[in-house]
Amino acid sequence: TSATVVTITLRAFPDYDITATETITATIPATALAQSGSALVASPTFDVTVAAGSVALTGTVTDDDEVQIRTGTSTIVLTLTDDSWVAAGFGSQRQNIIDGVTSAQSETTGWNLVVRAGLGVTDVVRTNDTVVTITLPAFGSYDITATETITVTVPATALVQSGSALVASPTFDVTVN
Repeated sequence: TSATVVTITLRAFPDYDITATETITATIPATALAQSGSALVASPTFDVTVAAGSVALTGTVTDDDEVQIRTGTSTIVLTLTDDSWVAAGFGSQRQNIIDGVTSAQSETTGWNLVVRAGLGVTDVVRTNDTVVTITLPAFGSYDITATETITVTVPATALVQSGSALVASPTFDVTVN
């Protein structure tokens, strides 16, 4: 850029995919300097952090009403992008995943007290590195008086890269029938 400033422009690196923060240090070789006989280390260093992943929510539950929840077999499919599910110790994360499937409402025979409370860890399956499927059994006592909005928050402990919980998109509604 000038006799005292060098500008480095990075092109896109689509295969660059880190799993932990990297600290970058720039070292200018002596051969690039007019007066110094030794390399110079630039200050300060800088960090490249892991990009936060995202989680998409699909499955048959996205258009269910309360009758379908009562009869069972609906699925919640959680698909990660830019992250993956932990493999070692996934079994101990299944209850944490269930705990993150929450209704914004709080009916006594609604989602939180019937469905979430009744899900078993065996209902949560790590389908592959990026997909988890939750299969809902029948919940005959599920009985709501108003539409429930369900949000899924995936705990960071169930993820390889993300250092914080991820909220699945979209939320879904269970309507009254």
